Parts: sequence; structure tokens; C-alpha cells
Amino acid sequence: MNYRKPVWVDTDISINHKYSSKEYKDVDDSLALISLINSKTIEIKGISSTFGNTDSKHSYKAAKKIVKKFSPSKIKVYKGAMEPISKRKIQDSDASKALAKALEKESLKILSLGSATNIATVIIKYPHLVEQIEEIIAMSGSRRTPNDHFFVGPKQKLPFDAINFESDVKAWKIILNSNIP
Repeated sequence: MNYRKPVWVDTDISINHKYSSKEYKDVDDSLALISLINSKTIEIKGISSTFGNTDSKHSYKAAKKIVKKFSPSKIKVYKGAMEPISKRKIQDSDASKALAKALEKESLKILSLGSATNIATVIIKYPHLVEQIEEIIAMSGSRRTPNDHFFVGPKQKLPFDAINFESDVKAWKIILNSNIP
């Protein structure tokens, strides 16, 4: 029996996005997504785009491009949050609706590689589905300090910042208060 764990991927994938005056391109989410697509132990049930390293529109297009190029199956990609959660109005997106629908069918692990706004939206708008989230595995970075950056190679002129947590602090508070592992 070849059981593969059902996983949802929420990402601010930004490969091929030119950052204003900066010349580097962010590759970590792309490499993670390609690895997950090729995993023998993971089955991606859906991919949601979010903002963070880029806007949700670009991350949506980039995720679709990665899936088309590297996935033998047709993994659906959904356009997600365009901005941080607001206490006045929680915006449902195609991504949060699709994640909720997937959670109605089965419990999932969620890999959060971006701002986590889509995930927090599901927690708020669909509280009856929280128990369907087995766990959230997050690459959330750390609080920004002047030295909170990294280089991936000697040719990189400007550093990367760790911004996933900082992109939507309210979303992370919602997640942390949800008691989801």
C-alpha cells in the first residue's frame, strides 16, 4: 500500500519576480513546491497563493507555472489573500473557500510558506473545520531586526528578509490562538 499524506500548500511563491530596484529572485518556495510535487510521501490537495514576497496575483501565476512544468497530475492552484486580515472585514478568497472545501472532505496538514492570511481566514470563517486541520507547518521567519537577513550565494548583491510573519501578524495571532498543532 502506497499511502501519501494529504497536504495543502499556502505560498507567496515569487520566482521570476523582479523586486523593484533589487535584482535577485526568491527561490525557496519554488524549490519547496517542486520537492513536494515529487514527494513519494506527500499528496498535494491544493495550492493557495498569498501575498508576502510578492503580491497574490504574481504568486498565483508562479505557482500555476511550477505545477504545469513539474507536476504529472493537475494540482489546482487558487488565488488567495491580497492583503492582511482586517478586524472589520474578513475577506473570503478563492483560496480560503477551496481550502475549506478540501477540509470538509478530509483532514489535512497545511504547509504555510507565506503570510498565512488564507489559513487564518478559514479559521475565522469556518470554525467548524478547525479540527480537520491536523497541523500547520510554517516557515514563518522571525521578527525583523537590522541583521535579520540572509544571502544564498556569493553573487547575490542584496540580502533576503524573513517576512512571512511580518506580512500579516494578525493572521499568525489567529493561528497561534487556535490551538492547532
